[in-house]
Amino acid sequence: MYGTGVYSTATYHTYVYGSAVPAPRPEPRPEPAPEPRPDVRVLPGRGESAAKLATLSATAVNIFKLALVATVLVAVVAVARVALCSATVESNRAIQDLEAQITTASAETNELEIEHSLLSNPTRVEKEAKKLGMSTPAVTTPLTVELYSDPVLNKNGTISLSKTLAKLKGARSISVK
Repeated sequence: MYGTGVYSTATYHTYVYGSAVPAPRPEPRPEPAPEPRPDVRVLPGRGESAAKLATLSATAVNIFKLALVATVLVAVVAVARVALCSATVESNRAIQDLEAQITTASAETNELEIEHSLLSNPTRVEKEAKKLGMSTPAVTTPLTVELYSDPVLNKNGTISLSKTLAKLKGARSISVK
């Protein structure tokens, strides 16, 4: 009977392989009786032994604290070392940048000195002046400037032009020979 999708025990039989004889049904085995449990009783107590086992000795606690402090100290030293190394690397990069700027400025200075020496050459200046229609004067007159006062110095030892000129207002003489 297969109509309900459930095999009925009355119509379902197992057969011995290769024959039309139904296979013998095994007899059901009785389940073993459970073993008796031991009788356990809980006695109320103070629990002192459990409390003693749960606490650590003072020595163990001190060793743990010492290890914790040592670990924190090592971590602080490691962080400080990393910070110093980082600062050193940054300083070295800044120094390299400054050295590159100095090299560039030195090269530019050398180029400007060469350009200045070429442009200030008297022969070149005369040629450029002739191109512009200028010529040397026929008569030259020397000009002598005599200062009757010592120059005024700044605190750093350089000459102060404004203070020296202020001192010379009445003591100037220009003569043409």
